[in-house]
Amino acid sequence: MGEKKHVVLQHVDGYAFLGKGASNHYVVIDSVYGGRPPASSGPMEMVLMALGACSGSDVVEILRKKRQKVRDLKIELTGKRAEEHPRVYTHIHMRYVVEGEGVDPVAVERAIELSLTKYCSVHGMLSKVVQISHEYQINESSKG
Repeated sequence: MGEKKHVVLQHVDGYAFLGKGASNHYVVIDSVYGGRPPASSGPMEMVLMALGACSGSDVVEILRKKRQKVRDLKIELTGKRAEEHPRVYTHIHMRYVVEGEGVDPVAVERAIELSLTKYCSVHGMLSKVVQISHEYQINESSKG
């Protein structure tokens, strides 16, 4: 049997919840109802953030092991949702922007491929029900 995870969500106010997991860290998750501005990111935004953080940590670690001089990694995720309820994601696009000195495109491609096909659990789960595409860009930067 695989590893079990446990989280607890406590209602705070309106539609906001305070979540805490085994890491003992808190996060506020809010939903938009009644036309008021949310107090934090909503559940569906958190899904995109989870995917980006999961893959991003893999890519950073793989590029570090490949001794690539990466100074920054940004991942932009765009999700298209269904019109009808439940408004699930029907397509997610991931755009990796890597900044560094002499970063090898082959290393970046391989790091992303390994993350998306082997290591990222969030991608592994979501890709069973939603189309996920990706691209990358490398911005050359030198020591400043």
